[in-house]
Amino acid sequence: MCKFNFILVICTLGINDVTATTDVWVTRARVVNPIPYFSEVMQQFVNELEKREWCNLKLIDINRNVNTFIANWNVTGTVTYTNGFVVSIQAIDLHQVRGTVHRRNIDNKFYPTATVSGLMSFHDVNIGYDVIANLSGIGEQRYTGEILSNNIAFTFSIIKDLISKEITVTSSLNLIRGPQIQMVYRPANHVTEVLSRDFQSSDNWNGVRTWVPNFISIITDIAKNKVDFPNICFNNC
Repeated sequence: MCKFNFILVICTLGINDVTATTDVWVTRARVVNPIPYFSEVMQQFVNELEKREWCNLKLIDINRNVNTFIANWNVTGTVTYTNGFVVSIQAIDLHQVRGTVHRRNIDNKFYPTATVSGLMSFHDVNIGYDVIANLSGIGEQRYTGEILSNNIAFTFSIIKDLISKEITVTSSLNLIRGPQIQMVYRPANHVTEVLSRDFQSSDNWNGVRTWVPNFISIITDIAKNKVDFPNICFNNC
């Protein structure tokens, strides 16, 4: 079941409205009110994710080889974590929101552009898996598992070409940080005691990274069709 308690907190750390270049007009230019713009785009983005349901944020399968000693028991075999999905997210906030005016070098041609960017953090993300363990001397065992990540953060940039007016969006996974706790397995037994020592929240990196193209698609639609890009002030205003 999907469950999500949504909180959006805007943190305006490191705001910088001007990026200087050799062009005087770029040096003086700035994005007007980038923070409210970014907040509105991200709010609509989160609303769309909620509408699609958070449990539809899937993760790719993880296959691990096990070869370890525990209590004089030599444990070998394989473990597959499959059908990964988001169980719950407790809070979302934005950081380091800023607007910049600069020039992009594309094929040795410079294009004046404006960018509004920021960091979105998903807090206390609980991720669930179906777990299939095949260990020597035991055979196949099936479990469910959940692991908590304190913070999964993405960087988003909304870029407008000031000549063509075209808008593009870029994004990347910034970090996954988890507490020093182990995955919780159900049912729990001596096998899951071994498995819990092996899985780390960082093992989710590749799976979470697969969300990025979908995120870009949603935000691009919002930025092009639903929320107007901020005005650009060109003369020290």
